Amino acid sequence: MNIYFDYNVGSSSETGKLFVDDNSSLYGMAQGEQFSIQFNPKRPANYYCSEAKSLSQTIRRGVIMVGVAFAIVVFVVEFFGNSRR
Repeated sequence: MNIYFDYNVGSSSETGKLFVDDNSSLYGMAQGEQFSIQFNPKRPANYYCSEAKSLSQTIRRGVIMVGVAFAIVVFVVEFFGNSRR
């Protein structure tokens, strides 16, 4: 689900977009509902929302990291195993 929002920073107005999955607390928000974001005061267009994160996203990222680590280990074992022959 894409969430489009706008926020005011001093006298200027900024817009943003978040992609959330169904495990996020923001999923299914109705128009006009509010949520918290953090933004960089020096670059107000840069924002972050911790509520947009979800457990499934964290799990997915963890599985990818384990897969990459496994691939590196297999490569190193194969590389050094073949160099001893």
